[in-house]
Amino acid sequence: TIVMQILMLYGNGDESQQIVVAPHMARPDLQLRVLSAFMSSPQMMLANPDVQDDFRAFRDTLMRFSGLVLPEAVPDPMDLAALGMGPPEPMNGPAGPPAPVGAPAA
Repeated sequence: TIVMQILMLYGNGDESQQIVVAPHMARPDLQLRVLSAFMSSPQMMLANPDVQDDFRAFRDTLMRFSGLVLPEAVPDPMDLAALGMGPPEPMNGPAGPPAPVGAPAA
């Protein structure tokens, strides 16, 4: 269960233990709720930075299993917004697809 995985991963707070995670073991959306609650707890703030990194990796894995992560080829909209770039332009350019040859320009 997710509680056992959290306890094993946290260990003594100084050194995490290895856990096995697979997409078919349980519902990742429910596991993410429990994991997020633990990650925001005071105990997590006291853990070694390496243990905290392991928890972030565990959370990222569960997010990937539940389909909450964009494919690598798709830029993250939050990163684009932070850079002030806006959404990527369509493949045919900012004006849309080219007009057919011989058609009057709009």
